[in-house]
Amino acid sequence: MPLQLPPNLAPVPDTGPTKPTSGEPVVSDPLLDPLATHVVEVKRVVPASGNLSIGRQQAWLGPERAGLPITMLISTDHLHVFTAAGGRVKSVPPS
Repeated sequence: MPLQLPPNLAPVPDTGPTKPTSGEPVVSDPLLDPLATHVVEVKRVVPASGNLSIGRQQAWLGPERAGLPITMLISTDHLHVFTAAGGRVKSVPPS
């Protein structure tokens, strides 16, 4: 069955891949690399409940740590929680 386009829709011309000029380094887009590990760093303060969440990831730190400034490193593999001094508090696998 041949492809039929609506009359008001025109196909986009294929310009092909662009080649770098000589001397320019070839840089791949890390967001398109399926093997690249992307890490997001977020600084937070532990709430009174002791339960932190970012996206769908949660980490229970307990109410005794309320007010503690922490840093969360989130990747596709884990959620890591560190104190301001750099000590690791907890690592949680993805949910």
